Amino acid sequence: MINSLNYKHLISFLIATSLLFVIAFSLSSLIEQTLYKKINNEVTLNKIKWIKLNVDGLKVSLSGEAPSRLSKLEAIKLIQSVVSPSRLIDHTTVSSLAAQEEPNFRINLARNNAEISVTGIVPNKNYEEKFFKVLQKFPNVKKNISIFESLTPLSMDLSDKNLDFVIWSLSLFSQVSISIKGDNIQISAAALNSRDAELLTKKIRAKAPSSLSVKISLVFPKPLISPFTFEYIIKKDNRVLKSCSSISLDSQNLILTAIQNLSLREPALCPIGIGSPSPNWEKAIISSVQSLHSIGQGSVRISDLQIDFFTKIDKEKSAIKKIIETYKKILPKEFTLNIKLETEAKANKPVLLKHSGLRIEKSSLGNIVIKGQLGTKLEEQIIYKYAKAVFSNSVINLDLTLNKELPKTLTKNATVGMDALKHLHMGILLVDANKLKVSGTSDSILGTKKVRNFLKNNLNKAIIIETNIFYDKSLNPKPVKMSPQECVNSIKDILISEKIIFEPASAEIKGSSRVAIKKIATILKKCENIKIEIGGHTDSQGSEKMNLELSQLRAEAVKTALLTRRTLVRNLTSKGYGEAYPIADNKTEQGREINRRIEFNLLVNNAISIDTKESDTKIGQD
Repeated sequence: MINSLNYKHLISFLIATSLLFVIAFSLSSLIEQTLYKKINNEVTLNKIKWIKLNVDGLKVSLSGEAPSRLSKLEAIKLIQSVVSPSRLIDHTTVSSLAAQEEPNFRINLARNNAEISVTGIVPNKNYEEKFFKVLQKFPNVKKNISIFESLTPLSMDLSDKNLDFVIWSLSLFSQVSISIKGDNIQISAAALNSRDAELLTKKIRAKAPSSLSVKISLVFPKPLISPFTFEYIIKKDNRVLKSCSSISLDSQNLILTAIQNLSLREPALCPIGIGSPSPNWEKAIISSVQSLHSIGQGSVRISDLQIDFFTKIDKEKSAIKKIIETYKKILPKEFTLNIKLETEAKANKPVLLKHSGLRIEKSSLGNIVIKGQLGTKLEEQIIYKYAKAVFSNSVINLDLTLNKELPKTLTKNATVGMDALKHLHMGILLVDANKLKVSGTSDSILGTKKVRNFLKNNLNKAIIIETNIFYDKSLNPKPVKMSPQECVNSIKDILISEKIIFEPASAEIKGSSRVAIKKIATILKKCENIKIEIGGHTDSQGSEKMNLELSQLRAEAVKTALLTRRTLVRNLTSKGYGEAYPIADNKTEQGREINRRIEFNLLVNNAISIDTKESDTKIGQD
């Protein structure tokens, strides 16, 4: 009886033990599956394809080859947000190519008004707390800190003094990107204007610690200058800078440095603007000024890519020819050079406006300046009212004095000259008692003939007529029309070889992209009635909101750049897509640069048509 009872107890115990084992195994399997699914979801959402997971109970093993150290750090930190670090077993490796790279300290800070993001690789975990503490100086700003501890020793650290400088620089701007790599700091930000940019640059350089190499790139809204001009005159007794345009602060400094030590009669000014016809603008100016000074007298006038160089030969002719030949060799090839050499005027040759007469100048913007002498106040009123009638949309500026000895025919001749001057894009009319001269730039190859015939038919035969008019074909292009598909495909072909590239975290187009802008502008002049979208795209650095805003600014910057090339933009739409449609790997610098791009697409019924060419990259394709 007792043996039977013990046997039953044994059977019950074995059944209970087996049942508990099954339950425990099932529960363990369920926990493993749940944990695996949770980690895998995070890995999938963050597009980490290289990592492999193995869950054994509460332990998680990681394996696979990461493309870079940063990729490995990001993946481990992501999984640590799901699983305790003590439960992780790391067997991952780094690509041999990436492993050969020298590890370095690097941090990127980006501020866009009410949001600051911090990313990078640091020597230890204390940096996250350190940045969190210093960013408390910005109480009403959202902070995103995503920095990783390096797996290998770094070549440097960031001292408290240097960190204070970085945070101080961050506080100066509402929109700024600060990149720290090793002992180099790059500050890219937006300023209000050129003066503000200059003052901020000086302020930052004065504050920067001597141990750091600081590069500053400040962008600011620039006025449209069209055409870009430069005019410089050397006379025996003085030197005059009549007009000047520059591309950037660096360009302005180069130009002003080249001419500041030349005893100018007035302080030199060279406004900054957009619309430069060439990345070699300042080089063309400097070579022209140096050549003119080597000769000793004359003038140089540059309007976009057209250069008019005038000098008198009062020294050894062979020496001047040698200077001119050298000038032609060093001048950038895209500029067209017109050279006029004159011998000294003979004693009996009439000199225009030696003591009296009128000088009427029409600028490239259409503004009119009238200087000189007239006989009476009534004649002054006649000249002013006639100028208002002929140049109805222009601002008229008078700088006249009275001289009763002047003949009344001067006023009549001036009115005829103004009718001729209105046909020029820009020019100067000189009127004397017995002579009239018109010089300038025309958008017609028949400009000189047209003006000369008009003057001959309307002036007294005794009046000496002189014309010096240059034809600028870029002022009046006559493009061949293209179909919508031909237009967009031609632009896409240009962008295959000539990229439009931007500075990181900036809407500033790199100088190397001007060739692409120029070529696209030429195409668009044949497609003025075709609706096209300019799409802006960014890399994935920074927040989605910041990238969306940046991509919109970049698309608008391209539209503005095309406008400066005298392109009609009424049918161009600019739209930013942010980081939504990458076409390369955002984990590499090369991939990020490719993703910072501009695309031109045909708009059909206000929707993008992207099937215009088989080789086009499809939007949304990784």
